Order: sequence, then structure tokens, then C-alpha cells
Amino acid sequence: MATIFVIDPHPIVRAGIRSILGELHVIAGEADDAPQAAARIAASLQTVDLAVMDPNGSDDAVELLAGSCPGLRIVLYQDCARADASQAHAFVSKRRDATRLRTAVDAALRGDIFHDPREPRPHDRLSPREREVLRMVMGGMRPKEIALELNVSVKTVSTHRFRIMRKLGVDNDVTLMRYAFRNALAGA
Repeated sequence: MATIFVIDPHPIVRAGIRSILGELHVIAGEADDAPQAAARIAASLQTVDLAVMDPNGSDDAVELLAGSCPGLRIVLYQDCARADASQAHAFVSKRRDATRLRTAVDAALRGDIFHDPREPRPHDRLSPREREVLRMVMGGMRPKEIALELNVSVKTVSTHRFRIMRKLGVDNDVTLMRYAFRNALAGA
């Protein structure tokens, strides 16, 4: 039995999630957003194992929560397949049923990465050339080396890298590498 924290700006949605997950787990608390959740989790005397949250369009919400609560596993449920975060452990579409949310929570608690199979993963949207550039970046190659290898300009490599980061929902090299490793894209 895990201890779960629910984060959503809508009280009725939080009540639904409490109902779905409260049968099998302890609901430690709830909050409207990530900053409020981080403060409540830090102030809690109880260890929280997992947070179920709607990132509510904020690319920083998951990073903030993960940074404030090391070791916390995070399940995102959202309208689209956009993955905010390399810090999240599971992604579920809001269009799915309660069973899918329970499956995602169970996977995250086991330490697995779970992505709703009906929803495309962010890296599934990479073009073959972007995958090739990502593989080279993961291999430690610099933009100039990649440009020489692919017979393109350094600016073209930078454009590919920018598009890769935008499609994956990351904004710096550290989160790009983390995302790639967590999703086994090193050999992309």
C-alpha cells in the first residue's frame, strides 16, 4: 500500500482520483498545483511515495515537484501526449478509464516508465534525421562533428537539436539526456 498525493486544480477531479486510488492506497493529501503540493509534502510527517498530477499546461510543474521532493514518483494525466517531463514516471490520457490510471500508478510504484499505449510518445514524433542527430548527441558528438558526419551545416544541426528538444518537451541538455536515457533512446 503506497502513500499518494493528488494534484489538480479541480476539487471534483481530485475527489474522483481519491475514489479510484483510495481503495488500494493511502491518499496523503491533495493540492491545486505543484508549488502548493511541494510545500504540503515537505510539511507532512508522512512519507509520500507518489504524486498523481495534471501538469495544467505548465512545463515547469513536474520539474518543480521532482526537485522539491527527491525520490517522489510522478504520474501525469493530461489531455495530450506531450510529456513535460523527464522526471515523470507515467503518462496517462485523461480520456482513459480508471483501470488505466491504476495501471500507470502500479507501474510507477514498481519503478517502471509507463506511457499509455494508445497515446503516441513524444519521441515517436521525431523524424528519422532527428533520431540520427539525437543518437549522435547522445554519443557525445559536438555540433560541428555531427555537421561533418551528416554533410550539413552546423546551423542545420542546431535547428534539428532545437526541434528535438521542442518535440520532447525539454529545455536544456541535462533534461534532454535524462529523457533519452529514461526512454532508452541512446541507440535511437
